[in-house]
Amino acid sequence: MVPLVAADGGIVSAMAANNETQGCRFTGIIRGSFTEPGKEDAVVSAACAEAHADNYGSTVLLSRGTDKRWQFRWREPGLITRDCTRFGFSDGRHGLLCVDFYSHMGSREQYLYWVDVSRPARERTSMLVSIADTMLTGWKESTEANIERVLPGPPLVVVVRYGKASLPEDVRQKNLLAVVEPADIPTESYRLEYAFDGTRFTPTEPTVRMLKSISH
Repeated sequence: MVPLVAADGGIVSAMAANNETQGCRFTGIIRGSFTEPGKEDAVVSAACAEAHADNYGSTVLLSRGTDKRWQFRWREPGLITRDCTRFGFSDGRHGLLCVDFYSHMGSREQYLYWVDVSRPARERTSMLVSIADTMLTGWKESTEANIERVLPGPPLVVVVRYGKASLPEDVRQKNLLAVVEPADIPTESYRLEYAFDGTRFTPTEPTVRMLKSISH
């Protein structure tokens, strides 16, 4: 995702003229052929006063028409494309590999997922990793978790640091009140691998077993 700049004036104008995107703040753009091979499309990360449940963001899709003008296709609240890289499908289209964060009640959740914008609304994302760091929740069983590296491959490799432990009452209360730095708990490094067949990412069998241990 790169910043939206003056050179993208045609895209900015197309969004400004649409009722769904008036008043939105646009934070980045990725160009590619997302809807069909050879098509000029633009995926724009937006903030349009979405609710917390939608992680305060949305995604806008535009396509360049035969008249060379950018046309608004749709906006989907909750589809977050703030931190994404482009990859290629075997049919010549592009997809997005994205990382996102979501915080609530002291829990900090991290996600890695891929996006196919040609799918129907609310079906465009496929989750690869979902972990939660709950050190500030005050829960007895707390987890420390972080996605450390994403290596595109092939294969796609994701390195995750994860640990789980029962914390004493006094430590949990300090964490809950955030009066000190959260106590460290023992963690391990997990190397997750996903094969890509040109249409989708599939976890290897060892990765499936590891995900059962660390997934939120």
